Parts: sequence; structure tokens; C-alpha cells
Amino acid sequence: MHVVRRIAFVFIIVPAAKIAVFVLVAAIVGFLNALLATVLTSLAGALMLRRVDKPQLRRFRASIDSATTVAGTFGSYDFVNIIAGFLLLLPGFITDVMGFLVLL
Repeated sequence: MHVVRRIAFVFIIVPAAKIAVFVLVAAIVGFLNALLATVLTSLAGALMLRRVDKPQLRRFRASIDSATTVAGTFGSYDFVNIIAGFLLLLPGFITDVMGFLVLL
């Protein structure tokens, strides 16, 4: 039963919260400004992920596939950039805030 709750949380509650936050931000700053901010942060996330070297990304994937410690095989700065870039790439202000917090 716990698995069903987690799946419901991830696929129903999180997107609903992201939509609610977008509507709230759009009500404050305007729809086009909110949409522009979402697109710009997604582009920033894509640019961050492009800056990661392909060999470093392969090592990161291999360490995850082999279930080894990521920090032992991958630099912490690169790991932080990948996580922050991925969070910024996802649309929504909640993941954008999480991505910026990871960068701090």
C-alpha cells in the first residue's frame, strides 16, 4: 500500500502543486512573464547539462548502474551541476527553486 501512495504522490500531487505554483506566480507577475521565466530556467538547465563533459557523464552513469558511491568516482562539483541542471530543465517553479538551492 505504501508504494501506491508514493506513486500517487509523484504522479498526482507533485504536478498539481507545480501547476498551482505556476498559476500563483502568473497571477502575480503575469502569464507571459511566468511562461518566459519557465522557459528561461529550462534553457539554463539545458546549458548546464551541456557543459558537463561526455566522459564525466559516462562515469556518472556507470557509477549509478553499478550501484557504487557516486562521490568516489565523480567530482562533487560535476555531480551538483548535473543535479541542478536536471532540476532546472524540468518545467515548474518548484523544481527551479530546488535547482537553485542545490547550486548554493
